[in-house]
Amino acid sequence: MSNQIDIAKLEAANDLIAEAIDRAGEHSELMLAKALFHLALHKTTIDDLRHSLEVSGADLDD
Repeated sequence: MSNQIDIAKLEAANDLIAEAIDRAGEHSELMLAKALFHLALHKTTIDDLRHSLEVSGADLDD
């Protein structure tokens, strides 16, 4: 199995997330937390979630 990133899928995901953040306005952090919680419960394993959180949190100060 390949771990290659599908650029079209990545760009589509980026666009969807950016649009959702814009719609949420001042509630964007809550919306993102709720989306992450939903994905964690329905679409991933705990190991996948742990890895995603580690990767996502690694470069917040950059």
